[in-house]
Amino acid sequence: MIHMTLSDAMLDGCRAVGIEPPRKTITGQWVKCPVTGKARSNTSGRVMIFGDETGGIAWNWATGEQHTFRVGGEGFGKVSAPRRDPEAPSFLTRNLPESYGRLPPRRWFKFAPTHH
Repeated sequence: MIHMTLSDAMLDGCRAVGIEPPRKTITGQWVKCPVTGKARSNTSGRVMIFGDETGGIAWNWATGEQHTFRVGGEGFGKVSAPRRDPEAPSFLTRNLPESYGRLPPRRWFKFAPTHH
């Protein structure tokens, strides 16, 4: 189906994967939304609008279904989650002082600095 507006395209994409459209979107960021037929507190739905605002992705994390959508045409097909580099350091171990390695794991995690 050819859509005239991004909003129409997003609504169809959300319906296709069984999620409720989000109340607000943030260009380039995943926005949580509820799964159709579940409690509103179930936010296993995600929508992202592409940076150029010509389309986006609707994803139902509960079922694994996804749908790409765009203005003026059909979606782009299936999208895969990026693969993690197995050689990359874990977020729990990168750039931490050596002294953290000597603490018991429970305490270590509690006092580990947050990297943003």
